[in-house]
Amino acid sequence: MKLTFISNYMNHHQQPLCDELYRALGDDFTFIQRMEVDEGRIALGWAAEHELPYLRLFYEDEAGSRALLDESDIVMLGWIGDDAAWLEDEILRGSLDRGRRRPVLRVSERIYKTGRWKAISPRGLVAKYHQHIRYRRAPVYLLCAGGYVASDYIMIGAYPDKMFRWGYFPEIRELSREELEPLLYPGGGRIELIWAGRMIPWKHPEYAIRLARSLKSEGRDFRLTMVGDAADSDLAGYVTFTGALPPAEVRKYMDMAHIGLFTSNYLEGWGAVVNEMQGSALAVAASWEAGSVPELIRNGENGYIYKKGDYERFEQAARALMDLTPGTLRSFEKRAYENVRNTWNARVAARELLRVCGELVEGRKPTFAEGYGPMSEPDLPLPAGLFRTLAENGTAEDL
Repeated sequence: MKLTFISNYMNHHQQPLCDELYRALGDDFTFIQRMEVDEGRIALGWAAEHELPYLRLFYEDEAGSRALLDESDIVMLGWIGDDAAWLEDEILRGSLDRGRRRPVLRVSERIYKTGRWKAISPRGLVAKYHQHIRYRRAPVYLLCAGGYVASDYIMIGAYPDKMFRWGYFPEIRELSREELEPLLYPGGGRIELIWAGRMIPWKHPEYAIRLARSLKSEGRDFRLTMVGDAADSDLAGYVTFTGALPPAEVRKYMDMAHIGLFTSNYLEGWGAVVNEMQGSALAVAASWEAGSVPELIRNGENGYIYKKGDYERFEQAARALMDLTPGTLRSFEKRAYENVRNTWNARVAARELLRVCGELVEGRKPTFAEGYGPMSEPDLPLPAGLFRTLAENGTAEDL
């Protein structure tokens, strides 16, 4: 079985899955990088190593890449750029070829992040027909990279009974009990908090700063690490600003923390930082609006979820974690780590993906994985509604 995955570019969120696929298929697996990586992401460690044996650069060998896509038994199609509609159409037309009907697995985040009311736009529906709806009866399947993706596509009647849970799968370490122990809260001392991400408005880094000020005013024993660029002199001794860091350095800070703060709103399609936090055994206070949260966070078991993007509810969720008994907090942390170690990881995702690919190539109806992990049947939680999307003004308070 020859499987080719084409997407915008290789990064540390894609590589673990691709490594597993290459391990299983060898030279029958290829990742085609459609776009060059910008300098900002290269500085953060997002550029792929050219010596990856399965990596092909579309912009260096367009003819060879297109020939490979054409001869593949199955194609995974991620986002390849707004300027590549012609290539996307070329790939999808293979599923309509009556003589072959090559299966395609589309990887997609939400299409109505800024409001599902946009689904009523006649012009938008015409575009969605050409991109998605016309493949209702073709062997084109949707890998939903986010908890609210399926709800968006159901609104337009696309991919009926052909949607699977999916996500992003950054590297997860296989830790023994002895190796996990130092990551857990020891009890009786300072609680370490961490927030990580680009400091842009819709990720709401100011929520973590407001929380730190509130905790400081009460004399709570804590330290907050903010992975990103900022400065705040009145919180010296309580908040550490690291500046932007490559993934390996971010992990070192996560390993020293006990509680993760994840404050992105509905514009966060997935939010792989939650995977990474759980990989460092962090209980997470998380916004329900981001795509990874309904998939990775079990409220009251491995973290707490807050709704409506509301700061007060965020603070309640963070405090609820901080107020747990040491033993209960350690249980949350262990369950967070077990979630990504046992279920939401590249190894499981690759295994279930290849199982479904095998069924498709053999002409059989694909089956869902059991449970709630990769390639299982997606739930249909409702995303942020009209008034919530209108209420978000798109600007963060000053840090």
